[in-house]
Amino acid sequence: MLRRFKKKAERRESVRIERPGDGRIVLDEGAAPVPCRILDISTTGARLDCRDITDWPTTLVLLDSAGNRIDCDVIWNAGTEIGVRFKTPRPLF
Repeated sequence: MLRRFKKKAERRESVRIERPGDGRIVLDEGAAPVPCRILDISTTGARLDCRDITDWPTTLVLLDSAGNRIDCDVIWNAGTEIGVRFKTPRPLF
């Protein structure tokens, strides 16, 4: 089930869609990908949850469930949750 939501005082360029799914995070080329959960996503970014990382880098590669490589900048982090901005906007579907 897809749910569209927009919080008060929304500053994002595009609406995020709550679409939970599995993904993987690559922190360094050649390193093993770390499992994560994609909590919501838009054409310009996503909110991720990863319990196995506590020291977040400023950039990373997100591998979505289809295996697509998405270069990202880390915009914020709150413990195991992070917000990323895609370096290149992507279609949702």
